[in-house]
Amino acid sequence: MPIKSLKLKDYPKIYKFLQNNLHLVRTEEFLKEKLKEFPQYFKGLYLDDKLIGVIQGYPRDDYILISEIAIDQRFRKKGYGSKLVKAFEKEIHNKKIKVGAQENSISFYKSLNFKPSIFMQFKKENFNQNILKDYKILYQKEYAGLLGIEIEIKKISLNQINKFKDRLKPYSIQYLFTK
Repeated sequence: MPIKSLKLKDYPKIYKFLQNNLHLVRTEEFLKEKLKEFPQYFKGLYLDDKLIGVIQGYPRDDYILISEIAIDQRFRKKGYGSKLVKAFEKEIHNKKIKVGAQENSISFYKSLNFKPSIFMQFKKENFNQNILKDYKILYQKEYAGLLGIEIEIKKISLNQINKFKDRLKPYSIQYLFTK
């Protein structure tokens, strides 16, 4: 199964594929701009010329973000996601990779030796630094009235994420995986 670079002219169809297989937060226009800037990070997996998987990303700060990865539902749990991630890793030439993960993909990233952390966003005016005094802060950045903070965690637990939500009241929270 070949992995090919995605083409800008095909992106409306590719975005539809992503919509059918993911909960998207990024717009088609935003992703098209990233494809124009960083075409090497936009790949598709094909079976008989039919798109069955997509991985795409772009540089951020000091790492490359995998912004979307999707496999057609009929082809999941067959190793195609791993194949796409490995192809992506070859394109980045030993740079750090980060990816936000839904709860159903935790074991996938752990199987590829990604290390977990938790990323939270707080409205700047509601944030008190002392609430994270017991955690190692890996990254912190302020943007658009929000404070983004990544903290180290030793193990993953959905119960842990729920405790963070209840106790810290972040604007948003998700697992991050880094390699």
